Amino acid sequence: MNKTIYIEGEGCDRRLLEKSKIIQYLEKNNYKFTCRPSRADYLLLFTCAFKQDEEDYSSARVRALQNYRGRLLIYGCLPDIAPHRLEVLVALHKLAPKDLDRIDEFFEGIEVRYAEVANPHGILNSPKAAFFQKVRRQLFNRHFIGNRLVHVRDLFAGTNNHYYLMVSRGCLGKCSYCAIRRAVGSVKSKPIPAIVAEFREGLQARFQDYVLLGDDLGSYGLDGPGTLPLLIKSLNEEIKSFRNITKEAALEGPGVRLHLKEVHPKYLLRYEEYLPKLLEDQNIKSLLCPIQSGSPRILELMQREHTVDDLRRTIGKIRRFGPGIELSTQIIVGFPTESEEDFETTLSLVGELGFRWVVVFPYDRKPNTPAASLEGQAPPRVIQSRVKKALRYFRHHGIKALTNCPW
Repeated sequence: MNKTIYIEGEGCDRRLLEKSKIIQYLEKNNYKFTCRPSRADYLLLFTCAFKQDEEDYSSARVRALQNYRGRLLIYGCLPDIAPHRLEVLVALHKLAPKDLDRIDEFFEGIEVRYAEVANPHGILNSPKAAFFQKVRRQLFNRHFIGNRLVHVRDLFAGTNNHYYLMVSRGCLGKCSYCAIRRAVGSVKSKPIPAIVAEFREGLQARFQDYVLLGDDLGSYGLDGPGTLPLLIKSLNEEIKSFRNITKEAALEGPGVRLHLKEVHPKYLLRYEEYLPKLLEDQNIKSLLCPIQSGSPRILELMQREHTVDDLRRTIGKIRRFGPGIELSTQIIVGFPTESEEDFETTLSLVGELGFRWVVVFPYDRKPNTPAASLEGQAPPRVIQSRVKKALRYFRHHGIKALTNCPW
């Protein structure tokens, strides 16, 4: 007997890729999809608690969906980041990203196991569905009215049809404000030959844009398979080999473009000596490097493991050897004890380093993180004021600024 399932929720590109694979997994096991939760035998909710409004929205959806007859599975970081939001709810089934391979235990009649399903390289959500998911969440956001122009712009900053390569899961960071690593676990890297094989399939299909993804991309391979520079070197060699074999004009012009999403500055420092060689082929076209703050004192409190001087030197080297690379970053405003001078130093550094994009995150005090116990927690009104000021500053200086990641 076929079972019906209702799926709801969005997230970053990493979570959306997982959602795409889960959809394929359920299809292979003859599950039927419904857009009405009241008709579903199973309900799968993708949750996020990265920011407070996302945590509030996910918590509200859990409470709403638990009232239906179907068996509810809560996937994502909410249960690990904010378990107190679920304590009053009973008989909940939860699954963290670090435990995704255990999804077979939840569903009945599984003949094709999750591990046997091929990794997707695109996101199955239709643009319309993804847009209306964003609309619903933004309308729920308690700050929507005050920042309506920013939020409307964010609604249209979505993912595209790039070829995605999920190369690792998990994180080795120790940032004092972060609770996500509790949900994603330690780093688990895919072997380089397997990634190259998937990359080759994309080349054969004539894709030109390839997005390398990981919860902590810079830590790729530190659990054994290799390192990020070795992976990029292998991809560059595959591009050369493919061009030599095909000799097709399809890969001329803009050529193959590699996009690296979220490389912690500490890994740029770790692999600094490899940068000239890695950049000489000009295949890397964009790099997301989250600096979070431009204040040396705040960086130390954040436990970011890099200094401002280190960052200036390394970004300068990237500019020198890869002048065409589009650099983007993320900052956190309102971190405990952040002064107006610290805040303005951060804004200035973003412009100095030539970042084209910046995502402005308000600091969220997450339970059981070192930053949560720091004195000098900023009032919400101060944090929101600085978010608005940052957006105005970047807009004035021609830097694209968002309050949600477009990737």
